[in-house]
Amino acid sequence: KLPITVITEGKIGITPVREIINVMLGLKQDEKIKSNSKYQQEKKANKKRVESARAKLKKLVLTGDLGEEAQTEYVKYLEENPEVEEIEIELSGSAKEIWQQVKGQTITYSNKEYRVNTIQDFLELTFTKIVKGKIGSTRVREIINALLGLEEGEKIKFIYGGTKREANKLNVENARISLKNKVIAGELGEEAKKEYKDYLTEEIDLSGSLEQIWKRIQGQTITYSNSEYRVNTIQDFLELTFTKIMKGKIGNTTVREIINAILGLEEDEKIKFIYHAKKEANKLNVENARILLKDKALAGDLGQEAQKEMQTIIETENIQTQIKEVIEEI
Repeated sequence: KLPITVITEGKIGITPVREIINVMLGLKQDEKIKSNSKYQQEKKANKKRVESARAKLKKLVLTGDLGEEAQTEYVKYLEENPEVEEIEIELSGSAKEIWQQVKGQTITYSNKEYRVNTIQDFLELTFTKIVKGKIGSTRVREIINALLGLEEGEKIKFIYGGTKREANKLNVENARISLKNKVIAGELGEEAKKEYKDYLTEEIDLSGSLEQIWKRIQGQTITYSNSEYRVNTIQDFLELTFTKIMKGKIGNTTVREIINAILGLEEDEKIKFIYHAKKEANKLNVENARILLKDKALAGDLGQEAQKEMQTIIETENIQTQIKEVIEEI
């Protein structure tokens, strides 16, 4: 719990505290804590070194490397103070090292929890989980910023509302794409790479109720023509273009197969892979399917959350129609 100033400037006898910590941890030259500089950039770098050393020190205590007495004392302290957020992700390592710390941890946000067991769990984090979430005492957005080595203008920030929200959402989506590229390139380790490749060839289970199928789709990414489109809400799904429905896939399952299954369409009503010949008839099937999907969402067949969202969409559309009619009359 030593304050940064005590660590950087304090002494025990004639020995600086920073030197004691540097030796205890066997830190390399670029990891060593230094005396505070008058330059702001160096101050920030030194603060990161201090926090990194603090995290390493905690781990050594818990593994018993500082002796059984220190370990027992610290474990007892943690048991008596369960509110203490002890997990601290070390952000100065490689992308693989950071991911290894994240895997298996629980993100807390808005009194909720979300466990990150796989790389896909991490890739599918919602905007809220990324912006507001924490793993222990470390912000999820800080983890992603560090893992990708983002520049200031690219960084995900704590901006949830207001005019800068859209720019922050764009930063989140750009980071998601960069993260996928790192996974595919093997920069997060061979296990993460294999895990993601397995996901891409995975089939969506189209059995069960409409709500169960929708839950498997929600939060997933549609891939099509070297592009991606994320389905977070029923509105996202309803707004799918003809191309996304025709060519898109979630994992190894085509979007058209998913819609055909959700709606239980007959053979002549089904959306098929027809892009040129008989295109108009197929486009009509797509639009009819869109109307049916809206009706099912409104009836609650896709679950209460989708139903409420659909009700809000219709209310908004009705208000917009009324405003338009008033403007036309004027």
